[in-house]
Amino acid sequence: IPNPIDVYDVIKTIPYGKVMTTTEIRQILAEKYKVDTACPLTTGIFVNICSKANHEFEEKDQKEKIVPTHRVLKKDNELNEKFPEGIEVQKTLLESEGHKIISKGRKKIRYFAKE
Repeated sequence: IPNPIDVYDVIKTIPYGKVMTTTEIRQILAEKYKVDTACPLTTGIFVNICSKANHEFEEKDQKEKIVPTHRVLKKDNELNEKFPEGIEVQKTLLESEGHKIISKGRKKIRYFAKE
């Protein structure tokens, strides 16, 4: 089971213009601790906590994000609709870094970062 600081530390290493999936974060943490896998549930929870911290930080008129959680994607490079800023903000931030975002679906539209 990963801890929040480890997840935070991995997210803050994602460089401008790059993305990382939660699966990749889990793999990095598993390698760090020499285990087979890191828990997907707690990893996802801690990614969300980092995203919410960013949102609260921005609401207090701070200029910079704490960590670039907008660069964290779900499996298959899907954007995360659960982030507090919403999927449109994540989409805009990724596009501003040069990523092409595509949509799939008719009724429930999902967005993906194209590689």
